[in-house]
Amino acid sequence: MMHYWTLLWDWNTLDSVRAIHSFLEVSALTFFALLVLFDVLAHVYAEHVKRAKQFERVGLWFFGVAVLAEILAYPYSRRNDELSENVIVSLSGLAGTADQKARQALGDSSTAIAQSRAAVDDSSQARASASGALTVARGARQEADTFENDIKTARTEAADALANLADAKRLAEDAQKGTAVLAQAALPRRLSEERKTELARALSRVPVFSVVFEAARSGSKEVSDFTDDLIDVFKRLKLMPPGSSASNLDRAIGASEPRGVIIGVMGNASTEHPRAADVLLITLKGWGIEASGETAPNVAKTATEIHILIGAKQ
Repeated sequence: MMHYWTLLWDWNTLDSVRAIHSFLEVSALTFFALLVLFDVLAHVYAEHVKRAKQFERVGLWFFGVAVLAEILAYPYSRRNDELSENVIVSLSGLAGTADQKARQALGDSSTAIAQSRAAVDDSSQARASASGALTVARGARQEADTFENDIKTARTEAADALANLADAKRLAEDAQKGTAVLAQAALPRRLSEERKTELARALSRVPVFSVVFEAARSGSKEVSDFTDDLIDVFKRLKLMPPGSSASNLDRAIGASEPRGVIIGVMGNASTEHPRAADVLLITLKGWGIEASGETAPNVAKTATEIHILIGAKQ
């Protein structure tokens, strides 16, 4: 509020001087009007001398205040004229400067027109260059399309090559497996100590059973060695006497030469096969040894007895 009051009474500001001058002029006019009003009231109440004189005194005070306002307004009037003249001079200078800038702007516009004409010429040349560049770009695009087709063809050929490579790899793996199978088939059937222990542990978990070995009529050394391996397993389970071996086994019944390992059990429909036969079949097949189970009603004497016949390799 104090800042605004200071600006309002600033002697060097045209707006402040005009505001104060206007305020004083309006005040003077107001008090002159009040003077006239109270002078009229004094005439109206002329019969009442005391009241008429009171109106005349108040009117004189209004007249004095109006005169004082006019006196105070005079220097502000002069200052208003002085500041207004300064503003006019300043505006004249600004007008001159604006005129110079306008003339300079006209000159600049002429230069701009000349430059725009040169730019139009340059744009024409640029259009011609752009047209040539467009032609080159179209040719490049055609070459790019050609390269893209070549890339697609190369990808297709590469995919075919990968497929052929996968087929070749698969054939090689099959051949390798076949070679491994042939190699395994060529090896004699033998049970390592680890496999003997594993088979004995598996058979020890089944119910009690008995086992009878039979020998083939024309047993080879491979058959005898493998028979001794199985007999060794059953010796560990105390199912065969310590002196048992392939050389003192009973001869096989029948004239044909058996193949693989044949496990015979009692063929009574009311009696389940002993679990030992199943464990023996599953274990031998898991090791890649050919084995089969058969019913042997004329051989097995009890439901828990199994007969094992070792034949030649398949």
